[in-house]
Amino acid sequence: MRRSDRTARVIVLVLWMAMITYWSGQPVLPIDQPVVATLLHGWQHRVAHLVAFGILGMLANWALLGLPRPMLLAVLLTSAFGATDEYHQSFTDGRRAAVDDWLMDTASGALAIYLFWRLRPRLRFAITAVERLRTALL
Repeated sequence: MRRSDRTARVIVLVLWMAMITYWSGQPVLPIDQPVVATLLHGWQHRVAHLVAFGILGMLANWALLGLPRPMLLAVLLTSAFGATDEYHQSFTDGRRAAVDDWLMDTASGALAIYLFWRLRPRLRFAITAVERLRTALL
């Protein structure tokens, strides 16, 4: 992989981490609105962790492709970031740090990476289209 490609992928990964850090530092989140809580039956935080850290795991895997054991490294990175995110939340009023959230973060990243690689042959058309678009834009 070209150095510029890896750098771009790492930048996207770091930006996603920054977005998660920003949201975890907010005392009140949009998902805490009664309409969202009712719609998701109180599971809105679990869904948020699943989505945010699933995307983080996939971005980490994408950034680490070409290195030995990129999937394992991506899960470890997702887990480590999840732990630091929980620690960061402990300093925010109205938020708490929780081991179960950290485990959810780790599992979400691992699940997303597993599902992506498991379903990748079926998604080859979509991946090819995205790569063509990326090449056209660069």
